[in-house]
Parts: sequence; C-alpha cells; structure tokens
Amino acid sequence: KKIFKPFAVWSLEKEEAYLRKMHQQGWALQKYNVMYTFKKTEPKDVVYKADFRLEYKDSTEKQKEYIQIYEMCG
Repeated sequence: KKIFKPFAVWSLEKEEAYLRKMHQQGWALQKYNVMYTFKKTEPKDVVYKADFRLEYKDSTEKQKEYIQIYEMCG
C-alpha cells in the first residue's frame, strides 16, 4: 500500500501519531521516500519516532552503529 503524504519537519509528532494509527490498523511502515510504503501486518500498538541525523549522512558505518543502538533498546 502506497500513500503520497508530504509532511513538514516541524510536524513530526503528527506524523508519528499517523504511523502509529496505521500500524494499529494493520499497516506497518516499510519505507518513506516522498511516499509512505506500508505492508499488511498484524494490528499492533507500535510507537514510531522520526530521527534525522544529518551528521551521519556521509558515514554508512556510523548510521549502522546508530541503528544498532536503537535495535538493542527495542
């Protein structure tokens, strides 16, 4: 399922709430690149948090380390 829904950085909380609601309805976010791409899944209460780390944009290794920290925390 793809949905075109542009958003502004200053409305991240609104977008996080939207993604949470979609997951509660059984649509898990797969990726975002101008369009939200969702995959059908079990409805579940999942909290989404958007995080932009521009200082890591040129380092794939630092990006992986950063993601691993979040994965370890659940």
